[in-house]
Amino acid sequence: MRRLIRYTLLAVAVLLAVVLALWTWSRLQPLSAAQREAVALLQPLPEPTGRNAFDALWLLGRDVPVARLRAVADADMARIRAELADSPAAMPSVPGDAVAGERDLRPSDADRGMFCRLREDCLQRVQADAGGYARLVGRNRALLDRVAALSGYDFYRGRQPPDIRAPMPDFTLVQFGLTDAAQAYASGDIDGGLSRACAGLDTWRRLGARSDSLVVRMFGAGLSTDGYGALLARMLVQLPDDHPLPPACNAALAPVAGDELSICDAMRGEYALVAATSDTVSDPEVVGTARAMLARLVYDPERSRALMAENMAPACTDDARASLVADRPLRWPQRVQSRWRLECAANLAGCILADIASPAYVDYVSRVQDAGARLELLRGVVSVRGTGDLQAREAALRRFWTTTGNRGRELRFVDEGRAVEVREFYTARGEWWQLPLPRPQPAPAD
Repeated sequence: MRRLIRYTLLAVAVLLAVVLALWTWSRLQPLSAAQREAVALLQPLPEPTGRNAFDALWLLGRDVPVARLRAVADADMARIRAELADSPAAMPSVPGDAVAGERDLRPSDADRGMFCRLREDCLQRVQADAGGYARLVGRNRALLDRVAALSGYDFYRGRQPPDIRAPMPDFTLVQFGLTDAAQAYASGDIDGGLSRACAGLDTWRRLGARSDSLVVRMFGAGLSTDGYGALLARMLVQLPDDHPLPPACNAALAPVAGDELSICDAMRGEYALVAATSDTVSDPEVVGTARAMLARLVYDPERSRALMAENMAPACTDDARASLVADRPLRWPQRVQSRWRLECAANLAGCILADIASPAYVDYVSRVQDAGARLELLRGVVSVRGTGDLQAREAALRRFWTTTGNRGRELRFVDEGRAVEVREFYTARGEWWQLPLPRPQPAPAD
């Protein structure tokens, strides 16, 4: 019996020695060349020239003069940093309430329920209750003017503390601009409605493409297509073919450039957030001393950041740029690797977290590529106004499609030729995206 116990203890000691040796060897291994390259690709670039929309978006629901936006936003960021430092395990509060001398512009709950949302026919909804929506817009005029003023900004760079717990601006307020455009059109201000729709489309094409946030990147793609783009198409259906578009539509309907389809800047911002917060997993002030000690055995911040960089860097490669130009699905590396590999011996938690996050990134690329195809389809729909009957318009739109970078995508005409659809790469909401075609004008009577 004593011999059995002795051998058992010896076996346990040998096993522990092997585990310790593997753990130590794993921790001492340098990052691979591919990991170092991925980390380098995701380093932040200098801020673009122009005006950053962050402060205006952060304070959208507060009546802060433009001249004070920066100072008030700075104060909010300082408050959030203090809250994170004082209560590391707690979530900081959302954008601060209005202070003395500032009006709270956020709509009431009842008004929020009336405003249009993405992927619904806002124009139809507003036209069904013209009086109610006129009053809604009147009650919220100050907020809607601030939403419209976002057209004067050039890019979005988040200024929150680099922490996943830091709150984002309330982007639901931005969507209310759709209702403003639809109400202007429904009230008889046709050109005003068209101008608002085109200005919103142009604004969110620009801010989305020039954002360091995946949230803003995806929001811009959705708002410019499911939101303002679809609204503009529905407006045109009700207008004569010879009704001119206002000047605001020139920029809104510009061809889609390759850089507009990239999510590289947004992925760099996402990586910066991951990199800045990776240490909190094993920070005793955040998770407690006991958990921090245990976490250090199975989590290595530097190697975890490298693994996440490998998952994100494909968005910034030459292959990604070529795929965007050719409008083909990006071949995102999906490496299904064993958790028993050496680099996971001392970083099992990091390997698991990286593996969980990896599949989502290719979907972000697909959604932005789809947004580009949607915008080109909208341009095509506008271009065939006044072409003639349905058959002539279908032929003209197909000819237009051969001139775009999306010509390999399938188009199909539905609803007896009164609508057109484009096939999408991201199919979680369906395989096709649809726009109505402008109605041909009846031939003059003899």
